[in-house]
Amino acid sequence: MTSEIKVDTISEQTSANGVTIDGLTIKDGNIIGDVALAGTTPSFTIGDGGAEDAKLVFDGNAVDFVVGLDDSADEFRIGVGSGLGSDRVFEINSSGVSTFQKAVHFAGSAPTVTIGDGGAEDAKILFDGNAQDFYVGLDDSTDSFTIGLGTALGTTELITASSSLISFNEDSGNIDFRVESNDSDHMFYINASTNEVLMQRSLSSDTTTSPDTVLKLATKYASTGANGGAGAGPRLEFQIPDDETNPITGAAIAGLKENGDDSNAEAALAFYISQNDTTLDEAMRITSGAKIGIGETAPLGKLHVKVSDSGGTVNGNYDTLVIEESGHSGIEILSGTSSTGLIGFGDSGAALRGYFAYEHTNDRFEFGIAGSEIFRMAGTHCGPQGGKFSTFGEDAPDCGDGGMTLQQGSNDDNIMTFKSTDVAHGMTSNLETDTYFRVSKVTAANGAAQITGAGESTYALYFESFFSVDNTVTSTSSQGGTMFSNYKYNGSTGLDASISNDQNIFVVRNQGGTKFLVKGDGDIYYDGADQGAYDSYDDAMLVRSWDLSHNKNVINSTFDKYVKYNHETLAQAKLVGREEDGTPNHFINVTGMQRLHNGAIWQQYEKHQKLASAFYKLAEKTIGKEEADKLLTEEEIQLLN
Repeated sequence: MTSEIKVDTISEQTSANGVTIDGLTIKDGNIIGDVALAGTTPSFTIGDGGAEDAKLVFDGNAVDFVVGLDDSADEFRIGVGSGLGSDRVFEINSSGVSTFQKAVHFAGSAPTVTIGDGGAEDAKILFDGNAQDFYVGLDDSTDSFTIGLGTALGTTELITASSSLISFNEDSGNIDFRVESNDSDHMFYINASTNEVLMQRSLSSDTTTSPDTVLKLATKYASTGANGGAGAGPRLEFQIPDDETNPITGAAIAGLKENGDDSNAEAALAFYISQNDTTLDEAMRITSGAKIGIGETAPLGKLHVKVSDSGGTVNGNYDTLVIEESGHSGIEILSGTSSTGLIGFGDSGAALRGYFAYEHTNDRFEFGIAGSEIFRMAGTHCGPQGGKFSTFGEDAPDCGDGGMTLQQGSNDDNIMTFKSTDVAHGMTSNLETDTYFRVSKVTAANGAAQITGAGESTYALYFESFFSVDNTVTSTSSQGGTMFSNYKYNGSTGLDASISNDQNIFVVRNQGGTKFLVKGDGDIYYDGADQGAYDSYDDAMLVRSWDLSHNKNVINSTFDKYVKYNHETLAQAKLVGREEDGTPNHFINVTGMQRLHNGAIWQQYEKHQKLASAFYKLAEKTIGKEEADKLLTEEEIQLLN
């Protein structure tokens, strides 16, 4: 077969410049000029079907470009340079898959890339990595856009977006999530392996003394035209595991608007709990006034613990802690069995100025004032009903069940006083004017108890005895409504030393001077130094006048009509008392009666002497002196003269 070239004009058959046909020059294998493929189905074939590469090289001034077939890889390539494999930009393999080896830029005012044709098929972009592949695409079966790991849609989804939801880690893989800020690589961090969430930021200053905000929760009005309602605000809810709904509402924390006036931004912090239901009930609130209410939304004190409403109010000076319940209420301090539970009172001068404590080791209450223990109450030494009371740290109270021991240490003043605001006796040189009873030591080192009463009226100490059983025995074992007993120290530990007959066992004094006393053998003495006799009276008649004045168990005598004294005479002689109106009564002056009887005996003795003397004188005249003397001797009569 022969080939021929038909040309309209051949300008030159042989030339060093090649052959030019209709402006198209062919020279040294190159075609110079514009080439157009015309016709209804123009076609241009490069290559002959053999196992060789075929390409078009665009020979640029500074950079060459190549388009061609890499026959060894069966890929169509577009690249930079003149070689097909030198710097690839775009490839199409034998399966029709296109691959960009370089960055792709879509320019223009509104660049658009469409993947898919609107049919019910998935569409994706695959990123083929060295160790890990990634994809971006449309999962048409779920109508969701997905970014994930691998090459297939729906596997290890990292971000999934639908028309109603954007989710992260849809497949619940072990994949962490992190949001970084300009100063923290864990501004927001979800640790998938530990199921923990971290939010952090750098401090505003390493020396700051104020907290820095990490998270803000906020609610806002849809319209700000009118005041909102008190109680609105954002809330953070906690849910707990539950077999029924799993999880279920458990607890919450909320910031609440306290005032319905929008110009007032006071806010409270509220804590909510669930009581085995799906509702949240407020359990505690911290108000804008820094008051804490547990079970109370409007606390009455700095800390108000409320179980139920008592209807009571508080004193504004002592409202730091308020415990309230409609029934019984209280505070319990639980300590170890060998420890102490204590409530202390301190000030700027000391941490523990006063206190009261329960010491569990010895089961006792201890009370302290000015930093030192003042008294204690214990029950371990007094039996099951216990209750010893002691002062100044007394460890061995000398008392029985429910008793009290007062230890005043080395102090010598009053150990106990009783006061009343109704009393004002004025005797302030010895007692405060409202003190009506005191107990104290008589002497500093020797002890002895001194009991003192003070009153504004005619008495200061008033003793009363109330008893139930009569005792009419008159013997050494007699008992009575009021009893005084004396015991003497034996020199060891006992009180069984004998008391002598001369020992004073009971003494009554008048401003320091003894006026009346009782001896160990029962003899009674009184100070009679200023007591006169009744020699101006006929003592026997005075005695008889007393018997006649009350006329009890008196045997009438024919001589009673000669008694010249009466009841008034006895009162004038102070042998009997008088009523407040002056009327004589039958209250006997015992010591006066003793003196009266002594006088009556002496007066009778004098009369006896006078009678004996008259008898002697008569006998002397009648029978003579010698016989008269014999009569005196025989009758044992001794004349004083």
